[in-house]
Amino acid sequence: MKVIIIIILSILILFFFIFTKNSKRSNQNIAPIVKVTKAVVENYVDVISSIGTVKANQGVDITSSVPGIVENINFSSGDTVKKGDILLTLANKDLETLVKLDELKYQIADQNAQRYTTLLSKNYVSHEESEKNISIVQKEKEKLVHDRAVFDKTIILAPFSGRLGLSKVNVGEYLSPGKTITSLQDLSKIYVDFSIPQKKKPLIFLGEDVEISLPNKKNTVLHGKIIAIDSQFNENTRTLLVRAETSNTNDQLLPGMFVNMTILSSKRKNGIVIPENSINYNPYGNFVYLYKNKHVFQKHVVLGKRIGGRVIVKSGIHLGDFVVSSGWQKISDKQKVKLDSPAG
Repeated sequence: MKVIIIIILSILILFFFIFTKNSKRSNQNIAPIVKVTKAVVENYVDVISSIGTVKANQGVDITSSVPGIVENINFSSGDTVKKGDILLTLANKDLETLVKLDELKYQIADQNAQRYTTLLSKNYVSHEESEKNISIVQKEKEKLVHDRAVFDKTIILAPFSGRLGLSKVNVGEYLSPGKTITSLQDLSKIYVDFSIPQKKKPLIFLGEDVEISLPNKKNTVLHGKIIAIDSQFNENTRTLLVRAETSNTNDQLLPGMFVNMTILSSKRKNGIVIPENSINYNPYGNFVYLYKNKHVFQKHVVLGKRIGGRVIVKSGIHLGDFVVSSGWQKISDKQKVKLDSPAG
């Protein structure tokens, strides 16, 4: 009985191995189904990305060139002012009195000089006396001009129209020459300075369009144009400074901010493109599977820039080649495959 059982078990095991082997052989004969895409030539624009720094059309720190006690502050932090508006006044009563006295002395000296000129014409006075009075007029005029200039410097005016920053002084404070009172920025136009590497210089021209976006507001894009290109490269970084201009819609940009720059080169190029999902990214080199004569062949490629789901291929494939764009994860080099739809 035991012998019969052993024989039956042996037969069953034999049938199991035969069935498994045939099943594997059958599976190996089933070619994986893949989708292929034809490599085509596409016209594209070179895009350069950079980080820019925002600069105002004009910007200065407001200071005084003369010392004095702050008597009046005629602005609030953040005010918008026009050119010539009075921002601050230093105590200047003594100077004002001095200027009025200078004006009086000048008027008297001028009247005397005119009187002596008249007398000279009638030979009532000597030429020397007349010249002496004329020189007194000149002396009094020079003193008046000097004292009036000092007086004028005690009244701080806005040098141009723009927006003020924070006030950094108080009434009654002693103001030293050169100390910052506030800042003034002309935000009517905004400049953005950015750098490009040396190899990108041939792609940059005056008038090129640029897109400017804030890091925290990527959906907000401002448009501008390149207005200036520096005349030399930075010797340390080998980069070239470029300046773009943009309108400051809703005052979104302030001096000192950093922004993302996208430069759209006017030079268009042609390149072979394939779907990005056809590429097997590998640390040892990116590759694709080429489809030919019902088989696939692994091919290393050198990639360029990405264009909306497609990638430019610098080398590795040719125009008209078919690459596996779907299903490449289940195939290997030189394997036979089937297409989910005819290649074309």
